Amino acid sequence: MARVPLASPEAQQMLAAASVTKLVEKQKAKSLSKKRGFSFSKAAVEAARVEMDAFADAGEWRGARGQHLVALYAWMHEQVYGVPPLELVGRAYAGASMMAQKMIADWFEGDPNLAVDFLKWCWGRERYRVKRRAETGQTSDFRIGWRLQFGRSFLSDYRVAMAQMAKGSR
Repeated sequence: MARVPLASPEAQQMLAAASVTKLVEKQKAKSLSKKRGFSFSKAAVEAARVEMDAFADAGEWRGARGQHLVALYAWMHEQVYGVPPLELVGRAYAGASMMAQKMIADWFEGDPNLAVDFLKWCWGRERYRVKRRAETGQTSDFRIGWRLQFGRSFLSDYRVAMAQMAKGSR
């Protein structure tokens, strides 16, 4: 027994066209609702580095944002390890910038000066450790990556060190 169409060929064509239109509209709405990630261009990274240099020269970081701390991190990385953090491009730079901005807000009461003190402490400690390893002939593949720098890992170490310094100065 042959199947008999329930609708005329013209009606079937109209139903198919409506179905395709509905599918296209659904996909458009879905793509518009997706969060779009952002990224830093090479020019934006360079601008953040120039602005970071100005903050550093002035010794005042008020007004600095996450991207400036990331630029400071990259500079310190290069000073201590001798190479820039090559992974900090585009979206990675943007992710690091967001983490740094959150760090300033959540851990340092919105004060970038306090966050910069934290970075200086981290890198002073790391410079000492790298030097000590070189003097004793030890090797290590440990490196402060941006996720470690702007994550929570070093915050407890920093707070312990600050508490010990405060206790020792009494």
